[in-house]
Amino acid sequence: WLQNKEPLLARMAKNILHNINSIGNDWQDDYSILFDPDFPLDENGSWFLSLALVTKHDDVRRLALDVLIAAVEEQRVNASKIGENIALLLEHKFTILRWTKSFRELARISQLHALFAWQVLITLLEKIGPTCPIGFTELLLELKEEYGFGVTVVALEQLKLISGSGKAATLAKKLMADGT
Repeated sequence: WLQNKEPLLARMAKNILHNINSIGNDWQDDYSILFDPDFPLDENGSWFLSLALVTKHDDVRRLALDVLIAAVEEQRVNASKIGENIALLLEHKFTILRWTKSFRELARISQLHALFAWQVLITLLEKIGPTCPIGFTELLLELKEEYGFGVTVVALEQLKLISGSGKAATLAKKLMADGT
C-alpha cells in the first residue's frame, strides 16, 4: 500500500491545475483512492480539493465535492488549510462562483458540513480581509443567519476595515452585528 500519499496528491493537484479550464475527459485520474477513510487529505489533499472545486469540468467539481463531503464526515480534511489555499489562489483570478456554489452545496448536507464551510470562509476572510469577494461574504452571512455561527475576533477586525455604503460594507455590517 502507498506509504507516502503526498506526492500522489501533489501530482493530482498539478493535473487539475494544468486542466483547470478544460471540459474534456482525457486528462482525468482515478479518484477512487480519495474516498478511502484512511487516506488523509491534509496537505496536498487540501490543494487538490481547493483546485478541483474551482475547475471548469462539472464532473470533476462534483466528484471533488463528494470527496469533500466524505472527508468532512470522516475528519480527514482541514478547513483552515483549504481557506488558506483559496486565499492564495484568489490572486490568479479563478471563477469564484464555482467555489461559492460548492461550499453552498456542502453546507446543505448537515450542520457539520455547514460548520466546515463556515471555517473555510472565516479563514479566507481572516487571510484576505477587505478584499474578500462578495460571494464569499454573502455565503458567510447566510451561514451565520441559518446556524448562528460566531465570527472570530480576527475576522471581526478584518470586517471593520470594509468601509463605504456599497454591498460589501452592508454585508460586513450585518456580519459584525451581534459580534462573536
